[in-house]
Amino acid sequence: MGARPVKNLVMAVAVLLGGGLTAALAVGGRSHDTRRHLSTVAPFDVASTILPSVVTVDAPATSATVTLGAAPSSPSSSAPPPRSTSSATAARTRTTSVVRSSRPAVAPPPRPTSVGPLRGLAAWVDVYDWSAAYSNGNPSIGPEAVDAMAARGVQVLEIQSAKAEQPGGVLEPELLGRWIARAHARGLRVVVWYLPTLVDTGVDLAKLTASAQLPVDALGVDIESRAVADPTARSAALVQVTRAIRATTRLPLQAITLPGVVTDVINLAYWPGFPWHAIASSYDVWTPMGYWTNRTPQSGYRDAYRYTRDNIDLLRADLGKPSAVVTVAGGLAEQTTAADVAGYVRACADLGCVGGGLYDFRTTADGLWPGLSVLRR
Repeated sequence: MGARPVKNLVMAVAVLLGGGLTAALAVGGRSHDTRRHLSTVAPFDVASTILPSVVTVDAPATSATVTLGAAPSSPSSSAPPPRSTSSATAARTRTTSVVRSSRPAVAPPPRPTSVGPLRGLAAWVDVYDWSAAYSNGNPSIGPEAVDAMAARGVQVLEIQSAKAEQPGGVLEPELLGRWIARAHARGLRVVVWYLPTLVDTGVDLAKLTASAQLPVDALGVDIESRAVADPTARSAALVQVTRAIRATTRLPLQAITLPGVVTDVINLAYWPGFPWHAIASSYDVWTPMGYWTNRTPQSGYRDAYRYTRDNIDLLRADLGKPSAVVTVAGGLAEQTTAADVAGYVRACADLGCVGGGLYDFRTTADGLWPGLSVLRR
């Protein structure tokens, strides 16, 4: 990908009209990567979107011990080994970046009053499955897959809409439009998602804006790229993009995040100083990528119940929001068993998730859907 240098954050976001998850975690296994769009997008008025004059990447100044598993858990035939809460203690740092604007700040549009579009059983689809561009012209599934989703009780289609390196806005808009139309016709709600690299915030905002202009029900932001090597600059760019897209759309926003077990326990160097507090007010629903199949049995985190529970606990602690609305992307589906699903949905129930689903739809075995139906809302 022809990456441009990160622009100094001393600027207003320049939005390119109509500009254009499976990333691998540094600690093992793949994460997300998306696919999607509809027709020509309407012009976007950058003059009406002004970033705050100061972007603060904030985190608690002191370390805090998080006690995991506070919610009740049912007995398990293979109880995971106990873990010390001290391993979940990580010092947070406070960094501040300044973004100057020559225009006064304007009030964002009213926020949505419901997270309903993200509630229930979800099916995840990325660009490597649905698009011609990322499948050598031979997509593994087409819009007719929505019929199979509906038959299995799926309520939410989570489909990737764009890639940063792809020119234009959303990817293959005519085909993506057929996915969206078919899902709505079958009674599914549609969430389109995009993975910003944060290398060029103008490109990322243009892709998110084009995605938000589709006839969809919510917008997901897949927050995992480390293309910007410096974590302070990366965090500042994330805050900038987050606040800008929040100011330009009334859609519910979903933050698709790295799992806390990875960033707070296993690999503290993955994204130090992640700006949880600076972005907390911008997102309506939080979705950790809780892929227990990326963990080893020796770690204790291959247990789907424990991994899901601990990731939700850590997410809410990092946000400072014990009641944060959460769904969980579980999996990876091709390595998941019925026993994994049972532990996963039990953890979701114990910690009050509003929904979830395995990543991804194409690789979810037929025999797993009865257990996943518990996630329907």
